[in-house]
Amino acid sequence: MKSMNPAKIQATMDKFEKQFEDLDVTSKVMESSMSESTTQSMPEDQVNALMSKVADAHGLEFEGKMVDVGGQAVNKPATVSKKDEDDLEERLRKLQEL
Repeated sequence: MKSMNPAKIQATMDKFEKQFEDLDVTSKVMESSMSESTTQSMPEDQVNALMSKVADAHGLEFEGKMVDVGGQAVNKPATVSKKDEDDLEERLRKLQEL
């Protein structure tokens, strides 16, 4: 303890804390800027089309959870055929047996 200078240690800790706070502020500003630019540059209809395509490919429904600004549903729900549902149930049973 005699070889350590408490004032120097405190100054180093204060400097570190200030740099950490500056980094936190900088990262929040960058995150906010990136979020805003991405949101503004992505056409909503293309995003909805892509989400619909992925949902159809995987037999998912998401219309009930999404509403656009006007209050109307974004996409129609994807329908799952009885055969697809039976196949999924069979796969689930096989996985549960493992």
